[in-house]
Amino acid sequence: MPDLLSHVLFAYAGATFASRYHPLTSAQTTACLVGAVLPDVSKLELFVDDSFGRALFGTPVNFLGWHTLAGIVLSIVLTSLLVDERYRRTTVVLVTAGAMGHVILDMFLRTASGLATYAIFWPISGFRPRSPGLYLSGDPAVLLVAILAAGAATLTADRQPSVIRSAGPEEE
Repeated sequence: MPDLLSHVLFAYAGATFASRYHPLTSAQTTACLVGAVLPDVSKLELFVDDSFGRALFGTPVNFLGWHTLAGIVLSIVLTSLLVDERYRRTTVVLVTAGAMGHVILDMFLRTASGLATYAIFWPISGFRPRSPGLYLSGDPAVLLVAILAAGAATLTADRQPSVIRSAGPEEE
């Protein structure tokens, strides 16, 4: 699935570039990567048939809901419960950043209707914004760009020191 790998690599590049201004630990970077993967929990539908949902819940399960605002918020809340209370706020911010990066990338997908592939704001609204249609989901060019962005982020992270801004007055 080049689409899933692209989301992870773009999230890694974003977290690595962001760590220049606010250093992130490897665990914090991982939280961002997890956020980039969470909306694609909806792809479980490719591997799990309706009999699983019927057996577990008594009704068929539609996994596409995980790729909407409600599903993303629910997955962020559930993910935040997996970490210690001291790290919960930071985890929520980083997982949200990864998930929003995923959603933004998906807004550029090419579709037959010219609209976004799903109603992202559901259940608040069924509105599907227009998509510029820049690429298809499995387009290898997107994966190549993601690999280059992650590589550039890794190379520049090692060469340039992190910028840490102090809250106090600057000394000369």
